[in-house]
Amino acid sequence: MNQSPPSNPGFDPHDPNQSTQLRPTWQGPEYAQGGAPSYPSYPAAQGFATPGPQGTPPFPPSPGAPKKPRPGWLIPALIGGGAVLLVIVLIAGVAVVKSIGGGGGAGSPGGTVKAYFAALQAGDAAKALSYGKEAPASTELLTDEILRKQRDLAPIKDLTIVSESAGFAGTVHLTVTIGEVAYDEELTLEKVGDDWKLATAAVQLKPYSSYESDKKNVTVLGKPLPASGVVYVFPGALDLGSANKNLAPQKSKYTSSDDKGQASVRGLSRFSVGTTFSIAFGLSDAAKASARQQISAKYAACAASKDRFPADCPQSDYSGENGTYTWTAPNVEDIDLGDAVRDGQVRFTDNRPWTFTATARDGRPLTGSDAGYVSGTITVTADAVAVAVR
Repeated sequence: MNQSPPSNPGFDPHDPNQSTQLRPTWQGPEYAQGGAPSYPSYPAAQGFATPGPQGTPPFPPSPGAPKKPRPGWLIPALIGGGAVLLVIVLIAGVAVVKSIGGGGGAGSPGGTVKAYFAALQAGDAAKALSYGKEAPASTELLTDEILRKQRDLAPIKDLTIVSESAGFAGTVHLTVTIGEVAYDEELTLEKVGDDWKLATAAVQLKPYSSYESDKKNVTVLGKPLPASGVVYVFPGALDLGSANKNLAPQKSKYTSSDDKGQASVRGLSRFSVGTTFSIAFGLSDAAKASARQQISAKYAACAASKDRFPADCPQSDYSGENGTYTWTAPNVEDIDLGDAVRDGQVRFTDNRPWTFTATARDGRPLTGSDAGYVSGTITVTADAVAVAVR
């Protein structure tokens, strides 16, 4: 019987000098140049899955180059990088919150204004001053005691930030009521480091008067003016008064450059040049009483005369016999003692009639009156009130 030719011609299985050569029955997938070399693999036994890398499902890989496992050092690096990124995001978030004034501090123009007025209402002078860029030249009237006096006289209420902007300079449009005075103002602020500051936290006041003696009599919040004639106060009530007990401020005649009658909120802006104000003085109640007493004594002396034309007196009549007159002076309490005291003096007039009884030349009784004209000057010093009439 013919034997089939050997599957491997030229191979003698009985020849020990020949090595066994087996021709592979399958061909592995081709790899791209530079990829993993091709090695033959043999099918696994039926019923068992080919073990794959730890942690991967037992499925055959998709066609293509096999993925290299990540190095062990890469996972901690990725975790660390994520943590750094998270920190950066958090820092950026904090910076954004601060830039828009989160928390109501000085990180935004509006936050500074709110904090400033809160300090004023709390009576905390040092805190209020901390929101100003420039320190005032004097802090004599910028104390907790004075600030609380202002607050009690004119409480701060209804503060509203209408709008704000934060560019090269900050701008805040606000409305606020101090006492009975309503403000609608726009303030400019400046950036100092990370905070926004008012140009100044105090309002500069300059009293105006035509006479230096009147200016020296002015007191603000119970304190006399300094030698410079300039004072610095927080916005609000001024409680203007007089250092002279014989003079009283006429609040109805108080005028200021902003027509508010207070230390104005507008004075906090860097464009403010200070607030000027003028104050008029009238006679105090004590000075009026002293003046009326002196006028009454002069009138009484004139009324005591029996002459028809008493010397240095305002009344006269020529219809009766001299020496027979009985004069009655007008009521001193009804005299208008004038308006404002200027340079220590106030003038008054009185043209009310003086009545009389007398004896006519023919012996008949006479009655009548004379419109006596009185012009007087009241001079006021810190210690005295003097009246001169003619």
